[in-house]
Amino acid sequence: MRAHFAAGERGQALETYEACRAMLAAEFGVEPEPDTAALAGRIRTQAPRTSSHPSLRASATLQDDKVVTSTG
Repeated sequence: MRAHFAAGERGQALETYEACRAMLAAEFGVEPEPDTAALAGRIRTQAPRTSSHPSLRASATLQDDKVVTSTG
């Protein structure tokens, strides 16, 4: 989820969460850990910050409740 979010693929990050959540429920009858669910919640509310110019594109990562960006 973090890698997809950092790559600007918020939808894919959330799809990954939902697929894992469904598999855990179907196979083991459990829900994701609270930290994992909280991460998905943060991804839902925080858009990755990226530049439209490829050479200035920033990657975004989640640390606790904030988005941290770095350019590269």
